[in-house]
Amino acid sequence: MKVLAKQWATNYFTVQSALTPLANEGLIERTPRRGTFVRARLARLSSVGCYFGGNLWSDTEGAFYQKAYGAIYELAERRDIRCELFIDNRSSQGPCSELPALAKAVQNREIQGVIAMMLRPNDTAWLLNLGIPRALLQGTKYGIHTEERDTYTLVLDRLQAEGCASVGIISRTALASKDLFREMAAERGVRSERAWCPLVPPNWERGSERYAYETFKQMWALQNRPEGLYVEADWDCRGAITAMLELGVRVPENLKLVLYRNSSVSYVCPWEVPAVVMDTEEVAAAFIDYIEAQHRTQLLDLPPPQLKARLVG
Repeated sequence: MKVLAKQWATNYFTVQSALTPLANEGLIERTPRRGTFVRARLARLSSVGCYFGGNLWSDTEGAFYQKAYGAIYELAERRDIRCELFIDNRSSQGPCSELPALAKAVQNREIQGVIAMMLRPNDTAWLLNLGIPRALLQGTKYGIHTEERDTYTLVLDRLQAEGCASVGIISRTALASKDLFREMAAERGVRSERAWCPLVPPNWERGSERYAYETFKQMWALQNRPEGLYVEADWDCRGAITAMLELGVRVPENLKLVLYRNSSVSYVCPWEVPAVVMDTEEVAAAFIDYIEAQHRTQLLDLPPPQLKARLVG
């Protein structure tokens, strides 16, 4: 650094400050005795860890995560990448702290990247601070996700084409997503009242299937009901369908319906209705491709890929 300071006619500390971002991004390596060196090209990605913030095998709504893990494992194997599983059974109400087994694997360089799903509220911060390539399922700006606007465009265009002048949504997404749905409906001249886009009650712990079941019953009890409805997520669809059957709702005579479906997760629907479909194999490829891109460039702030859903039926 003294040579650089002399070359650029500046002081030692200015050069040190200028090189810090390069060191943080892994492009250069600093050692106390040897000095500062440009890092050699990294070896290819050879190992990843898959983190689940809950019991992957016993969770009643874990079917998608099980299928996604299987797809990730098979794809990693085809690419000669070792895949190690980390299941976090700690209480979701506990402090925000890293999983010791995963942190140790990172410290020992046993894994070069982490794929995280079934995230709890306390998981995101420490996962992003591990200092290795990471791919999370939604929830942060580094999360693999579908673009809501694209998905809502598919749904609203279809419901409007079927003659719906009013629409609602059952989903566990946040207020901002519900507001976006209503705004996009309004742009099309379609009415969408807030009561037809309800939020999940605070501290809800009874699962998405139960939430959708109770939410649909409450919605159907309203004097004014939407003519069309989008139900998002597989388990929400199961709960909503059960409520519809109990209430004797006739689809599509009483209600136009669009459901969500992951390609690898099945549920029984007695009606032929359109569905927003997400391919599990594409999800797996997006996770591994994102980890490989970060590993190759040594940049952890690369924008994540956006998955594309398609409307079927």
